[in-house]
Amino acid sequence: VQNLRLSRETFEQNREKMKGLIRNYFDRGGAHLMITVVGKEDLKKAMEHPEDYQDLIVRVGGLSARYVQLKKDVQQEIYDRATY
Repeated sequence: VQNLRLSRETFEQNREKMKGLIRNYFDRGGAHLMITVVGKEDLKKAMEHPEDYQDLIVRVGGLSARYVQLKKDVQQEIYDRATY
């Protein structure tokens, strides 16, 4: 399994390159690709209005979790990592 984490901004600005990257991965025998795309604005809005982001899933230490159910300090850490 390959994990690929991209910001929404990077993904949207390079959509054709991302398609080529994914296609090339599978053409070369890749079997499983886990892609996570989330923007820093999504995370910020989720912290401000958690009721609107109940389905936002993030990876934390190899596990998936609902972002708005995480402790505020963990949410902030994820946001900080996404915005460096």
